[in-house]
Amino acid sequence: MFCVENCIKHVTSAPYRPQGNGDAENAVKAIKKAIKRALHEGADVTTAFNTFLFQYRNCEHATTGVSPAVALMRRRLRGRLDALRPDRAAGVRAAQERQVTSAGGTPRSVNVGDVVFARDYTLRGEKWSEGRVKAQTGPVSYKVDMGQGIEWRRHVDQIIPASKNRFSLTRASVCNPDEQLNTRVDIPDMDADEAFEDALDGEVQVAAPDQPLTAHLPASAGVLTPTVDAPAAPPPDASARALRAWNRAQRSS
Repeated sequence: MFCVENCIKHVTSAPYRPQGNGDAENAVKAIKKAIKRALHEGADVTTAFNTFLFQYRNCEHATTGVSPAVALMRRRLRGRLDALRPDRAAGVRAAQERQVTSAGGTPRSVNVGDVVFARDYTLRGEKWSEGRVKAQTGPVSYKVDMGQGIEWRRHVDQIIPASKNRFSLTRASVCNPDEQLNTRVDIPDMDADEAFEDALDGEVQVAAPDQPLTAHLPASAGVLTPTVDAPAAPPPDASARALRAWNRAQRSS
C-alpha cells in the first residue's frame, strides 16, 4: 500500500542469487572497502565512513549522469575545494557598499537616552506617543521606555526623533484658509458654444462708412457698445439648442 500511494514500483529478484540485485551489492562492497581501509590505516571508522558518503554523494553516477546530491537537492554539497572558487558573498557585499555610497538614503539611527516619538498601536487613538530610548536590541531595533513601567520594542522606521515633526507635511492645499474663503471665482453657467451661439442669434448694427462710430452710442457712453435688436422668432423646424438660445436672448432683452 505504501508503494502504491508513493508511486513506487517494487521489483524483486530470485532468492539466493545476489547477481540479480547488483546495484545494492556494489554499494555494500564499496562501503566495506572504505571501512577496511580505515581499519588498516588506524583512522576513525565513523569519520572515514562519513567522508566516503560525502564524496559518493558529490560524484556523478555512471548511470544517471548526475550526483545523488544534485538529484535530491538540485545542488552540490559544499566541500573544501569550493573554498578556492570566487566568493559570491564578497561580490554581494561590494554591490551593497556601492549602493550605499551612491544612494545611501536618510540616516536612520537614534541614541540611547534620546526623546523620541514611538508608533502607538494601542486603542487610545494616538498615532505617536512620546518616550525615551532605553536600549538598542538589534541593528535597527530599539527598546523605548514609555513611562509607568511600559517598554515597547520598535523598529527604527517606527521611531521619530522629538526634534522632527511627527505630523505629515503632505496637505491637499498649502494656501491660507482665510485667502480661500475670501477668494471668489465666477464660473459662467454656459459653455463656449452656447455663448458663441447667443452672439450669433443677435443682429449687431454697424455704422456706415460715412457715419461716425459714436452714432449708435449714448451720450454718456465712454466705451464702444454695439446695439443689439431683439432676436427674431425661431423657425418651426429649429433645433432644441436653437430654442434654448432664443429663450435666453428673450430673457436678457
